[in-house]
Amino acid sequence: MFPLIQADAFWSGHNVIVEKGDTPDNDFDPNEVRQLLLNLLRNAMEAMPPNGQVRIKTYCNSDTIFLEVQDDGPGIPAEILQQLGKPFVTTKENGTGLGLPVCYRIAERHNAKLDIRSSPQGTTVCIKFKR
Repeated sequence: MFPLIQADAFWSGHNVIVEKGDTPDNDFDPNEVRQLLLNLLRNAMEAMPPNGQVRIKTYCNSDTIFLEVQDDGPGIPAEILQQLGKPFVTTKENGTGLGLPVCYRIAERHNAKLDIRSSPQGTTVCIKFKR
């Protein structure tokens, strides 16, 4: 999957940094987690101006596996942030507003939670999977 991510980043003029920590084996559906990650990465890359940076980070503690996607875009307006996860909510001119709702459903099926923090310096989406 990483070559696809790198190609998307290259064509959109962005840089992707991966910080892969040790994570235990798990029963997550790899196709669904891949879809979740691709949706989040595309959102991040579409939100940033040229030469933006996206950081993908994985790590864990005793009971949780974390997957973070952090961008250095302009952030999400507060009125939109409150509505994220609802179908058809989008800030993109040609967006469908279905990418994040799909991410929320994938997280639910994996007993995980999405935590989204945003500021004018960027947005971080943290998915917390219970081990």
